[in-house]
Amino acid sequence: MSRINWLPVLLLFACLLSACKQDDPNPTQLINNADLEQTPSDWSFGYYYNLTANPNKYKSAYTTEAAASGAHAFKIQCDTIRNDTTFCFFFKKLTAPAIPMGAKLTLKAKIKTVNLQGRGVSLGMIGFQSFRNEVKTVFFPTTEKTPITGTSDFKEYVVTLDSYPGDIDIIQIMLSYLPKTTGVVYFDDITLTVN
Repeated sequence: MSRINWLPVLLLFACLLSACKQDDPNPTQLINNADLEQTPSDWSFGYYYNLTANPNKYKSAYTTEAAASGAHAFKIQCDTIRNDTTFCFFFKKLTAPAIPMGAKLTLKAKIKTVNLQGRGVSLGMIGFQSFRNEVKTVFFPTTEKTPITGTSDFKEYVVTLDSYPGDIDIIQIMLSYLPKTTGVVYFDDITLTVN
């Protein structure tokens, strides 16, 4: 009776498993008009807690002053801090996205800063789930722990959600100008991919 050498079989099985875990070479892009070259009507600008006033006199724009690619970018500027608890942001909502459970989500944006002082800016995504008239935040990865300040040309920043939980009603993309910040920021080439 012959014996089976299990070592080659186990090695082959391990290789097949690791191949299944590799990132998809052709990820699905969820944001149309990532380079902002078409007028971005599906993006909005807002203030913390939906303030109707603008205490820090934030200036937001869809501009041609600077761009990572093409000719357009988003711009936020604040010259003086009058209220140190509020902040502002550009945001985009993706309603009921068809994303498989366990998928990896990668949010990227190119950010240029000009004399940005204070807490700076951040890139993030929030997953919301509605249940019985309640809305709860399911995930909120952000670059906020890595300060984006100072003066620099466009640099790519990345936020990753390693395992999508599924059953998300809204994913909100946030380009945030944080409290206690002054200076100018430009955002461009904003992508959200599913691997």
